[in-house]
Amino acid sequence: WFSLKPGSLYYYRDAQDPHPAGVIDLGEFSIEKLLEEKTGKAFSFALLSDQRKFLLHAESNTEREEWIATIKQMQEQSGADVKYDGAAWSNPDKEGFLVKLMETRKTWKPRWCVLQGKTLYYFHNPEDTLDTSTVPTGVIHLDKYS
Repeated sequence: WFSLKPGSLYYYRDAQDPHPAGVIDLGEFSIEKLLEEKTGKAFSFALLSDQRKFLLHAESNTEREEWIATIKQMQEQSGADVKYDGAAWSNPDKEGFLVKLMETRKTWKPRWCVLQGKTLYYFHNPEDTLDTSTVPTGVIHLDKYS
């Protein structure tokens, strides 16, 4: 069971579950239509990032097209709010190394994290924050989580 909200796709174990099993930050993913030959399922599509891949399938081609169009629209809307000009992490509330679990390999990697308001930016190392044109390795909008 999935619920689409601005910038995020929440997934649940079932439709009655009040708490999501997880959330996908759509700003970090690209979307790709998949062929049945590749997945073994009709009407499939994938959400792809450097670290994760979500394979999904709809009940019909029309439903798949609607999901893809709506997800792209949500990405565009949320993307307009995101500005990586360096100002966001130039005067942080907190910064330092945290260790992040890499989903694909189940290994832990250190990341330089910068907390500014309700947004956590992470980088490979502290030097990345010195160049204000740097795009963060990842961004977590904490107000989307409970």
